[in-house]
Amino acid sequence: MIKNYYWIGFIIFACVLLYFASKQYTSYGLKKTISACIMATQKSYPSKSKDEIVKLCEKEILEKINQ
Repeated sequence: MIKNYYWIGFIIFACVLLYFASKQYTSYGLKKTISACIMATQKSYPSKSKDEIVKLCEKEILEKINQ
């Protein structure tokens, strides 16, 4: 009977850790995606300024996430 409580406690603890880890690393993935978009867009459109490219990439990626 005690083994069952151990496993139930372990599963609850693991779920809580996964929840916090997903919240912490969400912004990390977003930053990496935006920086990759910036690099690709700079190679494709060298005539655009960096500010224009950053705004364009942020807008495109945030629109895709919110869909």
